[in-house]
Amino acid sequence: EGPPYGMGGGTPYGRGMQGMHTGGGGSCGSITLSVGGLPADATRRELAHVFRQFAGYLSTEMSPSGGFVKFSSMALAASAMGKLRDYRFDEEQPGSPTLRLTFSQAR
Repeated sequence: EGPPYGMGGGTPYGRGMQGMHTGGGGSCGSITLSVGGLPADATRRELAHVFRQFAGYLSTEMSPSGGFVKFSSMALAASAMGKLRDYRFDEEQPGSPTLRLTFSQAR
């Protein structure tokens, strides 16, 4: 797994698109971001509120290990990643981690 956008790696896509989830679920050409660094009590609605402001946002899903956000293209997903770099989901919680955004591996 390559570094998240803005954390080195030479391109906003880390190690490239090999093995990345870029389709399925009926959204041709879509890309899914994996979201880590969420509080245990984060909801799908809260996560969607963070991401829906960005062009190309399609949907949000939650899992026990974090969240998944689907965008209409790689470029729009990368743009959102760059703008959310160092974003702290819970700014009132001391020591709250920043979001960890990566391109989701194909599942």
